Amino acid sequence: AYERASDLASDRAKASLVNYYMKTGNEKEASNWYQKLSEQSQNEYVSNATLAVAASFLKKKDEAHELYKKAFEARDSWLPS
Repeated sequence: AYERASDLASDRAKASLVNYYMKTGNEKEASNWYQKLSEQSQNEYVSNATLAVAASFLKKKDEAHELYKKAFEARDSWLPS
């Protein structure tokens, strides 16, 4: 049910699913949700900070670092001030 709802939900909800699945040991499902979020960013705005957080959950450190840099350069509103 949560997965169905998140298809309609925000990018942050999808990033939360990445975290949930990593914490429950389901890396494959976490990767699937990260992929959905990444694909969504190709067609509509997804915060680079949100993508960075999701990449961090998957331990994609280099990718997360690059996304955080982009978020900082864009003055992403999701970054703490």
